[in-house]
Amino acid sequence: MDRQEKLKIRYKNLPQYKTLTEEQLDEVVKSKVEQEELADSFVGLNDDERKKALILYNRYLEENSFTNLAEKSSLITLISLELLKERMQILIKKESDQNQGAIPMRVVEQILEVETKIMELKKNLGMLKDKQDSSMADALDELYQKALKYYEENAGCTTARCPHCSKFFNLLMDVRNLEPAKATFFKGTMLYNHKLFELYDKKVISTEEMAEILNVSVKGIFYIHTNLYLKDKKC
Repeated sequence: MDRQEKLKIRYKNLPQYKTLTEEQLDEVVKSKVEQEELADSFVGLNDDERKKALILYNRYLEENSFTNLAEKSSLITLISLELLKERMQILIKKESDQNQGAIPMRVVEQILEVETKIMELKKNLGMLKDKQDSSMADALDELYQKALKYYEENAGCTTARCPHCSKFFNLLMDVRNLEPAKATFFKGTMLYNHKLFELYDKKVISTEEMAEILNVSVKGIFYIHTNLYLKDKKC
């Protein structure tokens, strides 16, 4: 006995289906089995995402005339990518909240790739009108410009956290095309900023605040103040 026959026997005993004819009950059961099989085709989604995927699938079918198997298969892929993009956007917000607004560039780049594939699928399925094409292109360009702006402002941040083991690692950079600029927070190899220690010397900033700003111990602040700043001050 297949799934459809088992489901029909169970439905016959439910109050809401007792008034249906055999043909009507067959249609209800057939629709239910098709929805279950469709939900199973969305691999890698959780229960909530599968429910949303089914809603999107039925909505897209209503808005477009997809009839052949290839189109419906592409539609499943499209919806899976759209939900994957939403999942990555949630990840960006989570990491941004945890890291004081820093945007994980690797995820932004992945979103751009996924968005490109989504647009290609929609175009192949005839879902994009001229106005929609322009709107989507503008949205993609805006996302790209935001990512580029963040990269330009944070290109020197080469420490990243592994999404698998959560350990930090450094990203090696090719510096041949970079322009040199004075390192205002170093003197030789020592972490140091004269203006900052000038404020500290005038008691504008406490020792604890200095230690927090430079991410060193209180003893480290005493050492730098005595061995660098006071010597600079005498010069």
